[in-house]
Amino acid sequence: MRLKLIQIVHIARYEMQMHWRGRALRVIMLAVLAMNGLNGVVVRDYAVLTSFNVTASIDALVWTTLGVTFAFLLPIMISDAIPKDRQQGVRELIDSLPVTRSVYLLGKLLGVYVVVFLMLTFTMLVIGIFYRLMLGEFPLRPYLEVWTVGAGALVILNGGLGVLLPATQPNRRRAGVLMVVVLILGFALAGRGFEGDSILTYLNPIRPPLMMYYLTGFAGDKGADLVTQFTREDVWLSNGVGLIELVIVGVAVWAWSRWRESRV
Repeated sequence: MRLKLIQIVHIARYEMQMHWRGRALRVIMLAVLAMNGLNGVVVRDYAVLTSFNVTASIDALVWTTLGVTFAFLLPIMISDAIPKDRQQGVRELIDSLPVTRSVYLLGKLLGVYVVVFLMLTFTMLVIGIFYRLMLGEFPLRPYLEVWTVGAGALVILNGGLGVLLPATQPNRRRAGVLMVVVLILGFALAGRGFEGDSILTYLNPIRPPLMMYYLTGFAGDKGADLVTQFTREDVWLSNGVGLIELVIVGVAVWAWSRWRESRV
């Protein structure tokens, strides 16, 4: 067990270094910072002209960039986490070592999670300070919940899918195409899932309960007759179903990898 933990840590550290040296995650971080900076300037000017109390809606304002970024962009940008090892010959080296498939997959997942959460924490602090200076004091609890429960769940669920699903692909291009197709199908098949509460709504990789709950500023808990009536319970249910979905995908990828190696 101790050896496996050491192997997971080393694989995770390698993965963190590879992502940090690359451009994908830095592009995501800079995009979130830039979009929120632009939103802050525009909303400040609008609030001055209309006397609109924007500080009460900062959580929804932040989510307009976080939701799209971590639901759609993140899984595509990290989809090459495993295929690039195979394409660059690193996987053959790892296969020659006493490293199990489960250790390899867990190490890759952990590496992605750690580096993305570090990026997320830094971005949350910078944007929070920026909005405080630009727009004044705002409620801290909803702001933190958007980043932790909302964006954090998308990092774990969609980020996990972005690592595991493309593991079946031979190269980085096909991995990216696969994730684009999965997310487009998820959006296309959502239908009224952004308003309903069927099981398909919670299985959808777009995560409609999270997307709509935070986009409307916790409308469900307020009983407001807005676009959605999703509540905090729906958000937690969506997260729970998403975790089960992630585990099933992980087991399926592990089984596929084992079957593939048995045929070689």
